Amino acid sequence: MGVGCSSFFARPGQQPRPSAPRRNRLTFRSRRTATPPLNSSVRQHIMYRLNGWNRLAVVLCSAWLIGCMSITATEYARPESGWFVSVSPPTGSRFLPGQLTLPNGRIIKLNADASEKPWQINWAAEPQVPFVLKLRWANILAVVVFPFIVWLLLTVLSVSLRWVKRGFRASAP
Repeated sequence: MGVGCSSFFARPGQQPRPSAPRRNRLTFRSRRTATPPLNSSVRQHIMYRLNGWNRLAVVLCSAWLIGCMSITATEYARPESGWFVSVSPPTGSRFLPGQLTLPNGRIIKLNADASEKPWQINWAAEPQVPFVLKLRWANILAVVVFPFIVWLLLTVLSVSLRWVKRGFRASAP
């Protein structure tokens, strides 16, 4: 009998050592590549390891996201331009001072001043013009990402200050 043979490499007629773990190609994973399943207690362990400031940041970022989503939904529900939503005529419309030509060729006389540019006109106030609501994705992204960037910068600052402080402590006589 071969001492030190695992069941995977055992020759016919050989038995593995009792202390050797039984592994095969379906169950073997090295320690470096082994990843816990997503629903394991590891995630809970990470959440419990967060200190008070990180927990506060998680709560504040979650509240910020919920607030941003509700403001965007509110603006989208009413036909007015806002920070996250813009009102504009249909794509393909041609604007001339005082009139708008729709993509189907229909010409509409505008109530707006002829000297106004298309981006200055309140399209929701023009009842005869069909308008399209468009999300301003750049504004939404900037507002949503803002607290995470602040959190990241504060975390980097905190870690850096602790690192510098440890350096002074180590060099003290």
